[in-house]
Amino acid sequence: NDLMCCAQTGSGKTAGFLLPILAQLGAVQPAPIAADAPCAPAAVIMAPTRELAAQIHLEAQRLSFGGGAIRAVVVYGGAKPRPQLQELAHGCDVLVATPGRLTEFVDSGVVSLAGTRFLVLDEADRMLDMGFEP
Repeated sequence: NDLMCCAQTGSGKTAGFLLPILAQLGAVQPAPIAADAPCAPAAVIMAPTRELAAQIHLEAQRLSFGGGAIRAVVVYGGAKPRPQLQELAHGCDVLVATPGRLTEFVDSGVVSLAGTRFLVLDEADRMLDMGFEP
């Protein structure tokens, strides 16, 4: 089901979308990944800026108790891709990304969205204002 939420900064929107996703992912045993397979996250969270993406990633790690069975990875432009590619090579359940870097990694076959069950567009209006189009 689709859901849209609007609220003031600091009201708990991030926890509001992360908690249900993490609860669902925690109830499912992750499938093993092949060494040469693309990273196939179950949840993708897009944010317009690397600062917001990093903040969401930190919150995802906190809410999943530092990782454990649920692995969150963040990718964004303006940084060298190699460390991000190394993180993705270990697999991820939750991928937090900016639109440009996500598109780059999907187009190059590093990330597959085939198994994505949850998609969050955080600050979608801002992404549209910045020129990102669906």
